[in-house]
Amino acid sequence: MKIKNLFLLCFSVVSSFLQAQQPSALQTFEDYFNRAVVFSRAYPSEKVHLHFDNTSYYCGDTIWFKAYVTEGPEYKPTSLSRPLYVELLDQLGHVLDKQIVKIVNGEGNGQFILEKSGLSGYHEVRAFTKWMLAFDDRYSFSRTFPVYRAQTGKEDAERSIGTYRMNSHMKQRPREDADKVSVRFFPEGGHLVEGIPSIVAFKAESRDSGSISVSGVVRRQNGEIATELSTLHDGMGCFSYTPLPGERSEAEIEYNGKTYRFRLPEALLSGYVLTVSQRDSLLDVRVFRNSSTSRDTVGLFVSHQGVPLLWRPLPFSKGDGELLRFRTSDFPDGILQLSLLDRTGQIMSERLVYLMPRSEGVRLTASSDRSYYSPYSAARWHLEARDSSGRPLETTLSVSVRSMLRSDYQEYDNTIYTDLLLTSDLKGYIHQPGYYFADRSRERLQALDLLLLVHGWRKYDLSRMVSTPPAQPVYLPEKQLMVHGRLKSYVLKKDQDNLEVSLLARSDSLFLAGSSLSDSLGCFQIPVEDFEGTMQTSIQTRKPGAKRKRLTSVLLYRNFSPSLRAYGYYEEHPAWQDLSELESLSNRRDSLYWDSLRRSDPYLLSEVTVKARYPRKRTRRFEESIRSYYDVQSMVDEMRDRGEEVFTLYDFLNKVDPAIRIEMEMQECVCIIMGEEF
Repeated sequence: MKIKNLFLLCFSVVSSFLQAQQPSALQTFEDYFNRAVVFSRAYPSEKVHLHFDNTSYYCGDTIWFKAYVTEGPEYKPTSLSRPLYVELLDQLGHVLDKQIVKIVNGEGNGQFILEKSGLSGYHEVRAFTKWMLAFDDRYSFSRTFPVYRAQTGKEDAERSIGTYRMNSHMKQRPREDADKVSVRFFPEGGHLVEGIPSIVAFKAESRDSGSISVSGVVRRQNGEIATELSTLHDGMGCFSYTPLPGERSEAEIEYNGKTYRFRLPEALLSGYVLTVSQRDSLLDVRVFRNSSTSRDTVGLFVSHQGVPLLWRPLPFSKGDGELLRFRTSDFPDGILQLSLLDRTGQIMSERLVYLMPRSEGVRLTASSDRSYYSPYSAARWHLEARDSSGRPLETTLSVSVRSMLRSDYQEYDNTIYTDLLLTSDLKGYIHQPGYYFADRSRERLQALDLLLLVHGWRKYDLSRMVSTPPAQPVYLPEKQLMVHGRLKSYVLKKDQDNLEVSLLARSDSLFLAGSSLSDSLGCFQIPVEDFEGTMQTSIQTRKPGAKRKRLTSVLLYRNFSPSLRAYGYYEEHPAWQDLSELESLSNRRDSLYWDSLRRSDPYLLSEVTVKARYPRKRTRRFEESIRSYYDVQSMVDEMRDRGEEVFTLYDFLNKVDPAIRIEMEMQECVCIIMGEEF
């Protein structure tokens, strides 16, 4: 008996010692918060906005843009990155053109010249710095534009986009598999938990119409109606639902006289539900757990633009529910990220909340000397910027002036305000983001909250920030433009260290030169001075002190871009405003204008018809008969940068499309793609 008591005593002492060695929940969460603060200071975020001169273009036009790059939650001009990479992609996802824009005090500018003989379609312009891809390549600035066929005569439609039957072996932009009618569900906080009431947001879409308005009910397995549902805005809506143990209900939707059924997400056996509500100047945060969930303390972390603001412990001392109340004035404007963490640093639930700005900020006004301008007349505008107190501000602005009739116009379009404060922190394409800021009515605020429930995502991953060791960036900020590369032996492909790398580039007006030594991994980098356009470059390698060059494979690190994204429905089916009344008014004004000219100039011809031969029909048939096309030079460069050997046309075609077969007959080359000769 004494031996048994001694054993129990020793076990109790060891157990108490181990518990004493483990940090308390408060110490653990305080440590997590401090790590997140250090991480956010070491790795501040960047955002990009491009201001374009138009909303749609024709083949042969020039896309002009002004770039703004900001840093941190205050949106100050970036001091992190100098080069900004801007790419023009076609509808399939091929890079048609790319530019490196020099950023000075957070600003830069550039342009893309659309080939007149190029293909029409819905083109994407995206912009990013290397630092923006350091942790996740899903985020970059992205905007889609219709590029219409060039008009060559009155017979051509004013806005015409070709349809192409491209070979399936070509690189294709990802597409979301859309059913005839689809409904997706988004439980508040991320998931449903058995026995806990939850708010469930949903989005209803149609393959042929985009977002749709629907109504219906949620039925339990026994046929009982649990709740009703209906859309509020842009196919989005929400309802309250409590999942029962072992049950998975269905939503019964009515649309165009037909009934569709969709299963709700499966509820977890245990877990937490995070709900948020705003009223007046208060933010109420409620967290619930069911009886099957661990009795441990969890922590609620509040962040803004990746910067942690505060944290609060949730011990659940009075039951299975906790209420935290905050004043909205204690937080900055914009999107707040609320994350619920357990002791291991895992995120149990997450929610985005939008706090409307408390002041109007900078107010811009524009006035002109007249409301309508005749063709070729001078347009005079007065622009004024004032702060929230009405005091004038000295600043720089980018302004685009375009014809209302020749340009497409979409209500509630993107602006620098919507891009930086809203869409840059959301997932997927956001249709008409300006709608959510048109006023501060209850309906719009509710629609904005629905948008965050549907499109909210973990852009700033708190679990990555508090991990030990913390996540490491793939790239570092670029203070200047550098040529990065790696040297490998030509035959064995081994890293070549301690080799001298020299770079020579020359144009009609500029000469660039630089050198570097490769490190133990064969890597090198050479700074490149400012220049515009493109320059043919020669890179040479040799052993230090040797006279002869060293035959080496040079792999350049220049192929980095975000992953291709799928287009939203409205990006390929833009809903332009009807300007027929304005066009009628313009025609009447133009008639008066031309009449006034005729009275003063007896040599003005009333109408001139210019006839010219232009193979419009043949060009259109040629466009629509294209099955595949490749930017050979860019693709060969990319292959060689990966270390692949490409020397002949056959090598190239065999790599890009195995369905291509080349036959040589009587010194003639016949290219056969999928059984069709060209």
